[in-house]
Amino acid sequence: MRQMAPPSQASAQMAAPAQPQPMNAVPSPLEFRIHEMNRRLYIFNSSGICEKDFAQWWDAFSHEFFDDDAKLWINIVDEHSPHSEKYVLGRQLIPRFFRSFFESKIREMYFVIRGQSRESQAPSGMIHYENQDMLQVTKHDIPNAEVRHASFHILFLSH
Repeated sequence: MRQMAPPSQASAQMAAPAQPQPMNAVPSPLEFRIHEMNRRLYIFNSSGICEKDFAQWWDAFSHEFFDDDAKLWINIVDEHSPHSEKYVLGRQLIPRFFRSFFESKIREMYFVIRGQSRESQAPSGMIHYENQDMLQVTKHDIPNAEVRHASFHILFLSH
């Protein structure tokens, strides 16, 4: 499976891919969607959008990438504890989830697909794109420059 670099690292990936890729390889719908979502997250952070427009921007972002029935499963693992915290966010909380990261002054956020993704069709005709091992990377400047990782289970629904 191809991994797509976050927008800030796209040129680096083009220059030296980790492994040879067929010239005609087409990203899966999930890969394409994650790449577009990463691109939009990068644009948000680098475009200088007025703070008064943040809520509207995040609402538009979540409508573009998450249908009304979408869910975001988050599994936070603490290295010092045998237990993990698990959360499931419904569609209404997804914009607030993303917005809260950028309000806490992260420098960059992107997602990396790991493992196999699954595509299936529901009886309603909707297509499910699912990956149970998605990595979220956030880069922080305050108080020190650091990178944090979190594992996700992500499900996109599409018509």
